[in-house]
Amino acid sequence: MKKNSHQALIMLPGVLWVVAGTKLILKAVSAILNAELPFSLSLLLSILSWGMSYIKHHYILKRSAETQHTLAVQLIFKRITAKKYLKASFLSKRFLIMVSMIFLSLGLRHLISHIPSLFILRATIGYALIRAAKTYFSLIQKTLPQT
Repeated sequence: MKKNSHQALIMLPGVLWVVAGTKLILKAVSAILNAELPFSLSLLLSILSWGMSYIKHHYILKRSAETQHTLAVQLIFKRITAKKYLKASFLSKRFLIMVSMIFLSLGLRHLISHIPSLFILRATIGYALIRAAKTYFSLIQKTLPQT
């Protein structure tokens, strides 16, 4: 089977989720390292964030990844056009929710001065976005034709 011509478009949402999630995690880690908190507290905050991200992913973002996969399947089998795929992917309510989560966590740094709270907020959203991307990529891997 030949390679899908829309493969880059199909991978774009997952890549954006990974990039945004990684950026949030890096900002969270940077803030906590600059605050020079004890390792045990940093570890506890990381575990708490990881657990909260599981809940956020399971109840909110997993459905977004599955919906995005459904759109990708429709594009692969030419049930929708690339234009409709982009519109449904990036002008949808679920995508706007993800973008607002990212900007909320980045914008709250001016309002939250408590470093552990800021870490939990950023790390939880970052981990959840990366989990959503992982879910999406695993679904896509089963769908895209192998070259």
